[in-house]
Amino acid sequence: KDGTIIYVELNESRIKLPNGQYGILSIAEDITARKEAEDALRESEARFKSMFAQNKAVMLLIDPNNKQQILDANEAAEKFYGYSRKSLLKMNMGDINLISDDERSRLMTDAIKSPTNFFRFKHCLKNKLIKDVEIYASPIRQSGKALMFTIVHDVTERIKAERERNRLAVLVEQAVESIIITDISGKIEYVNPAFTEITGWTREEALGKNPNILKSGKHEKSFYSDLWNTISSGEKWQDVIINKRKNGQLYSEKAVIFPIKNENGEIINFVGILRDITQEKKLEQQVTQLQKMEAIGTLSGGIAHDFNNILTVINGHAEIALMRIEKESKAHRDLVSILSAGKKAEKLTTQLLAFSRKQVHDSQVVHLNEIIDELGKMIRRLISENIKLVINLEKKPVKIRADSGQIEQIIINLIVNARDAINAAKKTFKKRQIKLTTELKSIDEHFVRMHPETCPGDYVLISVEDSGIGMDEAIKSRVFEPFFTTKAVDKGTGLGLSTVYGIVKQNSGCLYVESDPGKGSRFNILWPLAGDEEQVSIETESVQAARTSSGSETILIVEDDENVRAFACEALKEMNYRVICAANGMEALKKTSSGEVNPDIMITDIVMPGMDGKELVHKMRGRIDLKNVLFVSGYPFDTLVKEGNLERGIHFLQKPYSVRSLNAKIRTILDTGK
Repeated sequence: KDGTIIYVELNESRIKLPNGQYGILSIAEDITARKEAEDALRESEARFKSMFAQNKAVMLLIDPNNKQQILDANEAAEKFYGYSRKSLLKMNMGDINLISDDERSRLMTDAIKSPTNFFRFKHCLKNKLIKDVEIYASPIRQSGKALMFTIVHDVTERIKAERERNRLAVLVEQAVESIIITDISGKIEYVNPAFTEITGWTREEALGKNPNILKSGKHEKSFYSDLWNTISSGEKWQDVIINKRKNGQLYSEKAVIFPIKNENGEIINFVGILRDITQEKKLEQQVTQLQKMEAIGTLSGGIAHDFNNILTVINGHAEIALMRIEKESKAHRDLVSILSAGKKAEKLTTQLLAFSRKQVHDSQVVHLNEIIDELGKMIRRLISENIKLVINLEKKPVKIRADSGQIEQIIINLIVNARDAINAAKKTFKKRQIKLTTELKSIDEHFVRMHPETCPGDYVLISVEDSGIGMDEAIKSRVFEPFFTTKAVDKGTGLGLSTVYGIVKQNSGCLYVESDPGKGSRFNILWPLAGDEEQVSIETESVQAARTSSGSETILIVEDDENVRAFACEALKEMNYRVICAANGMEALKKTSSGEVNPDIMITDIVMPGMDGKELVHKMRGRIDLKNVLFVSGYPFDTLVKEGNLERGIHFLQKPYSVRSLNAKIRTILDTGK
């Protein structure tokens, strides 16, 4: 009546009326609401089918009660799985989902009861590739039937990236390098455990602070300005930086600091990766110091060798002149002074040779503690009464292979050095005391890595510790150099510690010092213990005890140094010998080639240009009957033997030699025939 249009459902039937006529019975039911609901449902299903079919997301419609049969699959599902829609509709989830049927059924049963569900599975594609997928599933009803609508997301790359991030996170957390992440203002947002271990700052203490908590004060402002300007401009900065731990201790780090940018190229963070290289730098300095000391030692040995030749001439001619001049003459006194100074110079060359590890020494098995016991009284006389001397020796016997004189020289030098260090200190950090100790030590590979000049094995540690002025790093780096001293000009030569260094190195030992300014010093010597085998000492004959009478025999002198050759020839002629002089091996061979000259003894320098003394003797004996040979050299006998220039058992005279020592050696050889 009011014009409203409604949907009705009519049920009509032909009926017979009471009057015998037929009529139509119409029953009308208003179904407007139901019709609208059905239309809405059809529209909804149409929209769903359109959305389902055309959606770029992978979608499946599953019957959970029929072996999880796939009832429908969209085009995206066809592309992802590699199957056609027709093939997919013949499959169930067990054909692509890599879990057991029982587990899949249990999950589906639970999913039906929940409005939304989330799963993570591995699905197998037609080409046998395995993909990580995340599935969002919701139960729906269609045509009165409970179904499961699923959306499948391929998360393979995301999970791979997550694994990479997790591995990276583990790497960062377990890295031995210190890693710092800051915001663009420099405020710390992250530090790894290595940062705490190296710096002493905990993560909680560091977060929110600036990395300048590590600032050491050892760099100029320009150093940090350059760092900040570099990374702020988007570039990487790397250098060695000295930082300070929480406890105030300084250390060195090799640092790489760089910016992190977002997808727009904007800097969002700064990252610092820093490796503690303190120990590496210490080892590098030790190796450099060793190389420097080796170079200085080689130079010192060469200087001492040349100086020995010069001293041979100076002292020798002084001796000859003294033999020719009256004692009452003024010149006699001058010559005595010259010879006295020359003898002192000989001692200087001995110290240089000790530093260069070319000093002559008589090495044999000795008891270290017995040597120190015997030195005890002398040591106490060397120091003043107000300095306490404490000697603690290893209780077990300590046998080492050494020259006892050199051991005494080492101990005395270190004690005197300790005494002077104490006297130089206005205040000491403990009592005025020198402590001398010996202790057996077994050196392992770890110690060798810290002290590359050592080898694993059994040693005795000889330590001399004082409560003196101490040393800074600059002094410690030069303390064993010859002629380096911190004492006044008239208080030391600068050869004491360098002599100790040379002797220790000559005997395959290790010498190192521990010291800080104002806290005293401790000199440590590691000396190898002697083995069980019998020690054969180096034979060095004393020429002072030999006879000094002159003779009339023929002597061939081969010496490349003109001044030494002139002195030796003149000195021997002065003692009535018949002398033949040659400047080198070829000249000596030429003078004896006729056979008319057959010397009773040949005196030859060992190290000569062209042909050395050893080669000359071999060639000479092939031409004449040469029975007696005396080798001379500015290099010590020990060094020549070790370097293969000589064998033991030969006759040898060390330069500088005097007229008396030369003649005494000649007479010993000629008179004894040995």
